Amino acid sequence: MFPEKLSILSPLKKFLPLIMAGAGVILMVAGLTINYFKTNQTTSETLSDSTGVASSAGVIKAKTVKIDISGAVEKPGLYEMPNDSRVNDVLISAGGLAANADRMYVSKSINLAQRLTDGMKIFIPTQEESQNNNLGNLININSATAQELDALPGVGPATATKIITSRPYQSISDLIDRKVVSQSVYDKIKDAVAVY
Repeated sequence: MFPEKLSILSPLKKFLPLIMAGAGVILMVAGLTINYFKTNQTTSETLSDSTGVASSAGVIKAKTVKIDISGAVEKPGLYEMPNDSRVNDVLISAGGLAANADRMYVSKSINLAQRLTDGMKIFIPTQEESQNNNLGNLININSATAQELDALPGVGPATATKIITSRPYQSISDLIDRKVVSQSVYDKIKDAVAVY
């Protein structure tokens, strides 16, 4: 019986080098495939690290935002800030409030904890500008409460909620551009609201 088993295995011995070579090719292809995917992942991570953070949808978000801060600050200008910065952070980068800044206006109307968005404009008025322009009486659509917005002509509770959920705004015209309010409501409130 033993010699019969050997006779069955003898033909397989001929093909043993081919079988080993085939197994080697399969392992080599598997190794190259794994290496290819690792390289692509590393390239993707490098791209994310250099230009932004990759989101789950594959969209790359910038690691920085550019903010224009002007008015009564020590160093007005364009600032590049980390993506997770707040209004207070860019105010510090700009050297803080100038001596003639309207501090009451800032404490009432500017949300220092608001997260910065790319292209955002922040204006700090002087005390004189606030008095001359009556800015203190304008409702800031970026920080007003639902009750304050509801008091505006043509704005009810539903529209006030829509204004709040669509924040932040760069300009009051965003209300129209984003279809937050109708043109007729915008015409009624445009002189009573501001973005700061």
